Amino acid sequence: MNNKVAIIGNDHINTLGVIRSFGENNIKPYIFLISNKKNNAVIKSKYVEKYWIFQNEEEALSKIINYFNDEKNKVALIPTSDASSLCLDNNYFKLKDKFYIPNINDKENYIYKFMDKNQQQKLFLKNDIKGIKSQVINFDTFNGDFQVQFPIILKPIISAKGNKEDIKICNNEEEFNYAREHLISLGYNEILVQKFIKCDYECDIQGFSINGKTAIPGVIEKIRIYPPQKGSTTYGRVVSIEKYSQIISGIKKIMKELNYTGIFDIDVFIANKIAYINEINFRNSAISYAYGNSYIAYYWYLSCISNKLIKPQDIKKEYTFIDEQADIHNVIDKIISIKDYQKSKKNAKILLVKNQKDRKPARIMFINKVIGNIFK
Repeated sequence: MNNKVAIIGNDHINTLGVIRSFGENNIKPYIFLISNKKNNAVIKSKYVEKYWIFQNEEEALSKIINYFNDEKNKVALIPTSDASSLCLDNNYFKLKDKFYIPNINDKENYIYKFMDKNQQQKLFLKNDIKGIKSQVINFDTFNGDFQVQFPIILKPIISAKGNKEDIKICNNEEEFNYAREHLISLGYNEILVQKFIKCDYECDIQGFSINGKTAIPGVIEKIRIYPPQKGSTTYGRVVSIEKYSQIISGIKKIMKELNYTGIFDIDVFIANKIAYINEINFRNSAISYAYGNSYIAYYWYLSCISNKLIKPQDIKKEYTFIDEQADIHNVIDKIISIKDYQKSKKNAKILLVKNQKDRKPARIMFINKVIGNIFK
């Protein structure tokens, strides 16, 4: 295989997981890192072929185009953040002849269109999939007419245009008014309002699509997240797709309708045995490395260069994984005990940060986390 792999994204376990997924399959990717830190962790991985650091995605993209200009074979270009995914989508026609990149229906700016969470809810409804009752509120014109009953959750309409820290849960109108003023101060003009579902548990479903076909090797059941109720998975269980066949069938239907090519990550809420899709991310997820030998990013690459779906192995026997540096926050906030944390870490088959074969990134991530907590 002479097709090279390039990754554009942030200094984060998402990027690290993709690096390791290829490195463990004897492919060293080229890293185009978006960071303003002095000490970056992912570039310390022994699997990195070469790296560059940029202040923004546009600078990185310019370097990518110039660096691979003379390549005879198309390069697989993988975004590991919403902002980098959006940047590639904005430049799809400029990139498509030289790179394998995510796209919807071979069109430019269509990933951006369907990053819109309200647009996604319409898509779910159209395909008879349970979504979450939603409403877009413009702060300048909002007259107090709530179509969604409390409790509600406020989210940026497009993830790439906002921050996860800006997500707010409101139990009544007073809390909403306080959150609204805060969001306005951050520069938000409008926000997505959704019914806050008190689910029994949450799932994360990841896979990839190509030529109208979709591969999903397993489902991640979230055991712990951080911050509570609105954060990312810190400890989870990877299980077979068997008991989730109905929702997976719906996801495949959506991907075929969109004619999506690329890796995806989908949040699902389970309440009273009913699955509700929360949102679709058209990119690789931070916890995709938890899929182990199913190597989602690597199999997407194989599928691209073969121009047909190369299916990864399905998860047959369930196991647990842990983002050990993120999960320690649950100990600090006294959500779990240090004993529970140590037990989870001991029993986990996969650690997302620490890796005996690739040790340096974990050390730098730990140092950055300690320094960040001291000076925040």
